[in-house]
Amino acid sequence: MASREQLERLVGQALLDVGFRRRLLGDPQGAAKEVGAHLTEGQLDRIRQWDAKALDALAGPFEDWLAWLIQWLISHFGRGW
Repeated sequence: MASREQLERLVGQALLDVGFRRRLLGDPQGAAKEVGAHLTEGQLDRIRQWDAKALDALAGPFEDWLAWLIQWLISHFGRGW
């Protein structure tokens, strides 16, 4: 059973990483293992009900923020940050 912290890491990774999001939707247990979690059948069932388009829409602002943050870090610290 994935702990709350592991589920938070799983969802956070899905919001910030489109590749991971695709893996999570296609193979939830495999993606969960990438972040050190093991999902129960109930947790797997809930993830399988997620709508890919809705998750992409939710992730959009996070992806925009991450792109802004990377540009800010580069402009202030160069590429070696």
